[in-house]
Amino acid sequence: MVAVVPNRYAIFLDIAGRVTEDITGNEFLTTAGVALLPDTIDALRSAIPHGFPKWSDSNRDAALDAVRLISGTAVVGLTLRIRKEPVAWKRFWEDARTYQQKVSQADRCSAGFLRAANVIKYRLFCECAARVAGETVRRLGAPTVTDASGLSAIDLTIVCDSDIQGAENISVFKDLWTAGESKLLAQIGLARYTRSVQLATEQQEPLLLLPDHLAGATHAFLAPTGVDRPRAIMADDLRVIQSAYQALLNVAPPVDTVFNIQHAEVFGTALLGKTTG
Repeated sequence: MVAVVPNRYAIFLDIAGRVTEDITGNEFLTTAGVALLPDTIDALRSAIPHGFPKWSDSNRDAALDAVRLISGTAVVGLTLRIRKEPVAWKRFWEDARTYQQKVSQADRCSAGFLRAANVIKYRLFCECAARVAGETVRRLGAPTVTDASGLSAIDLTIVCDSDIQGAENISVFKDLWTAGESKLLAQIGLARYTRSVQLATEQQEPLLLLPDHLAGATHAFLAPTGVDRPRAIMADDLRVIQSAYQALLNVAPPVDTVFNIQHAEVFGTALLGKTTG
């Protein structure tokens, strides 16, 4: 009998750090994703105590409880840390302002979804989710469920912390998950289907506390001493928490990369050309 490899994953995502133009003392962003299988969700949600603190309000005991929750149920936990390359980061914000102004004048709308902060959050959530899904397939194998083209079908439910505000911005963010299919995925025999994209608070969806803790802790491990560390967690506590995460077989090592993209790489110049012509 051929073993059935699951094809449905729920990925919960959060961002630690500040998405602001000024990077002084704020040189990094850390995004975390935690993948769960749907049939584990209810039990894990019930296992999170009422009033369980976010990372920012945590102490050593609560942080280690979060480690145990992730260890016991998550298929994969993964963090993506971005270093803001100063010149590229500044240029991105400047180009975003120009782009938004042109589009808003042409379409007579605010085009808030084009603001640099929103675009960066879109990218961080999407890239981290893609890495989590890829790591999940790597560990579990290609799903045995196939689509009409014979490709292994990955069925995703995405739940993000509510860092993106405003109906228009949220609508654009959700549309990104259904915009086109990846030729690379097809080449390796996979197809992605997004069942739903949700934004919620930790109060609305307690499972978001898992990426909140994973992102916050990893951000504190890798950031300069004392940066973004909860008041109740001392340096010695942080080392214990870091060792606990490093011991988890289902948490991948942090992925380090540099944010040095150009704004045109995100949206291209086609729309800008139309609006200025």
